[in-house]
Order: sequence, then structure tokens, then C-alpha cells
Amino acid sequence: MHGVTRLLLIPLALALAACSGTRSVPETADAAPEASRRAAPGEALIYVVRDERFAAGRILGVRINDDETVPLPSGSTQRWEVAAGEHVLHVADSPDARLELDLASGERAFVRASASVSEGRFGGRLTRLPVERGRDAVMRTRLLARE
Repeated sequence: MHGVTRLLLIPLALALAACSGTRSVPETADAAPEASRRAAPGEALIYVVRDERFAAGRILGVRINDDETVPLPSGSTQRWEVAAGEHVLHVADSPDARLELDLASGERAFVRASASVSEGRFGGRLTRLPVERGRDAVMRTRLLARE
């Protein structure tokens, strides 16, 4: 009987091990209305989209300016409401992965965060998207709520 019990516990142990490296991230119900959202006067919106499948099991950490790093799993979008002006985006653990934005009041910026591997190390890249492509990318992902 011990052999049967062990065989039944192996899939459970593997499932738990697979989940242990990921963090649960709350999400909103639908990102589609976000694609048309407008910023308040004096503010701008920054959407960081990860719509790729490469390294889908890895979660990129993204931050704006010196704020807290937030998780960005594959298939998701994070939104920041910021004051108009200059902002710098960073990918955690990728010192070269930064993007500077100078946003006007009411402007929306769409940025793609992509996983990359360089010299055997996992990292990320940031690329600004044209508005139409950015809106499409937001609609294909789920919008995450920051805690």
C-alpha cells in the first residue's frame, strides 16, 4: 500500500513545486475597456504589456522611476497613472533594460516588456509601441491590479 500512496503523492508534489516560484497576482475582469481609458488632466497613463509567449513561466519585474517593482507575468498588462512629465521604466535584474518617457498631460504610452536571454542570463527589454498596436496588445492581455 505504501507504493500506491507514494505514486499518488508524486503528481501532487510536482504540482506544488511548479507553483512555488510564482506569486499570485490579482487581476481585473477585463482589460478591453482599458484600451480606451483617458488620463485625468495633468496626468498620463503608462501601460506596460507582456503579450509574448517566450519564457512564459518567468515573471518580469517592472518599475517606474524609483517606485516598487511590480510583477508582470506573460499575458498581462500593468497600468500606472502618473503626473505628466519625465518617467523612467526599468526591468528588474536587467540594468540595460530601461526606457525614458516624456509624457504630456492626457497622453497614453504603451510599452512592451519582453523576456530575453543574454549570455545565459534571463532578463528583459522595453519597447515603446505605437498607440494602435499598444491598444491591441492591452485588449489581448489581462490587466493586473497592484496591491
